[in-house]
Amino acid sequence: MNRLTYRKIVNNVMLTLTGLCTLFTVSILFLILGYLVYNGGKSLDWAFSPSSPAARRGRRRHGQRHRGQRGNGGAGGADRFAIGFMGGIYLAEFSGKIMGFAIRYTADLLNGVPSIVIGIFAWALVVVPLHSFSGLAGAVALASC
Repeated sequence: MNRLTYRKIVNNVMLTLTGLCTLFTVSILFLILGYLVYNGGKSLDWAFSPSSPAARRGRRRHGQRHRGQRGNGGAGGADRFAIGFMGGIYLAEFSGKIMGFAIRYTADLLNGVPSIVIGIFAWALVVVPLHSFSGLAGAVALASC
């Protein structure tokens, strides 16, 4: 057997093994998804919807929670977008050697920080001084991530 034939056989064997491992992994993920949909689907009802009459009567307050999530997400996203956009413009147009390096290094460093650490920082920055949780604390935590 020459070298080219051997390489083609090894390539086909490894490609088959990779496909089998992928199929096995994806099937496990679909089993987990099916389990979640089956067990979670049983608990869904119309009273859970934020625009349902039951929610408007005050039995369940999911609508307020959804509005709060959209507000925190919007505020955090707006802050994050503004800081990132302005930082990018500054880096592209005005940064010198030292300041540009410092900003890029800080951004790379913060990309490696777990979000729980940033959440604790936002908690210490906003929640502790105000002595309560608020939408501002959520927005600061989301903007920091």
